[in-house]
Amino acid sequence: MTNLIITGSLIFIVADAMTMVGKGGGNFYVVILAIAGVPMHEAATTGQFMLFSASVAAMIIFQT
Repeated sequence: MTNLIITGSLIFIVADAMTMVGKGGGNFYVVILAIAGVPMHEAATTGQFMLFSASVAAMIIFQT
């Protein structure tokens, strides 16, 4: 449970920072997930989904 909280917090921080500067951050997501013990193929797939989710959230928040 602690591992999930730490991993989620790290991903949130990276997603927040990368979204504010207009970068994807997918390479950071995959590394964080791999260090947390997620298999590489699953980490890569999950990283892509997180990129999509962060992009949609940024589009809604920063729309002009």
